[in-house]
This record gives sequence, structure tokens and C-alpha cells, in this order.
Amino acid sequence: DPTDAKDFDDALSVTPGDVPGTYEVGVHISDVAAYIEPRSRFDEAAAKRCFSCYLPGRTLPMLPPALTAKISLKAGEPSLAHSHFFLVDGQTGAILKSRREHTLVTISRRLDYDAVQRFHDTGKAPEEWSDAERETVGKLLELSRLMRRRRFQEEQFIELPLPEIRVLCDERTNRIEGLV
Repeated sequence: DPTDAKDFDDALSVTPGDVPGTYEVGVHISDVAAYIEPRSRFDEAAAKRCFSCYLPGRTLPMLPPALTAKISLKAGEPSLAHSHFFLVDGQTGAILKSRREHTLVTISRRLDYDAVQRFHDTGKAPEEWSDAERETVGKLLELSRLMRRRRFQEEQFIELPLPEIRVLCDERTNRIEGLV
């Protein structure tokens, strides 16, 4: 998530697979449906928006802030999630099999895009990251490079390395403070 995110609804994990040389990558998404009754006013309101919208200086949440806070994935707290697990070949990046499950996950730390990008670019992790977190993020980056390379070879997609510009705003006044 970006450093200024208001909801934290996704997480990643990686563990060695059952077969030597494979890894199980987990993608975990907060289980919003566990907290929302079908056809309730929250369900109908969320269906109209479908996602939280981040605009310079403000956020238009999909759900009420108190509910968003309740279902957000917080470090050290068990959370209901929808998880998709991929068994990935550690040499080729091929996805060998996958499965989806309802899970109870406990994340170790909230990460942000900037810290992970710095780790990717420099190999230097923030001081507060544990050795296990450094290892996990490093393995996820390694596997993502393999998977991306394999996908490029198989699909011949066009990669467009475009810069990302972030507008920094004062959330009280909606005044632009700068661009990063």
C-alpha cells in the first residue's frame, strides 16, 4: 500500500513448497463479505462504488471508516481473508498449481510501496524489518522477477516503464503541497 493508505486489505506470503525447488506464494485479501450482510445498505452502497477511491487530498471510501478499520489487515491481529495460493517453480517462475481458501491470517508488518521499492533497488531494508521479513520480501521479489520474465517470454507483452507521479495534499485543506 502507499504510505498514506487508509485501508489495508491485501497481504502476501511465501513458504517452501512440498516439492523441493518450489515455493507457495499466498495472496491474501481481507474478507469483506464476512462483515457485510448480502443486500444490506452497506452491501448496496459498496456495490455502487466497488472500491475505495484515492484523490489528491481526500479519500472516498467504499465502506464506512469504522468498518474499514475493523476489516483492515493489522500487524499481529488475526484477520479473515480470501487467500489464493500458487505453487511456483523456483527456477522457471512457472505456476504449477493453485488453490483458493477462506483463511485466518496474521500479518507480521505493514509494508509500503516506497520501502519495498527501495529494498528492490538497493537491497537495503528498513532497520525495523526483521531478518525473516527481509528474507520473505527478498524471496517474493525474486519469484516475481522469474514469473514476469516467464510471462514476457510466453505472452510477448509490451512493458511500458512509465513514471508514477504522486500528488501530495493537505487532507484538511485539499491544497497541493507538492509532487513526488
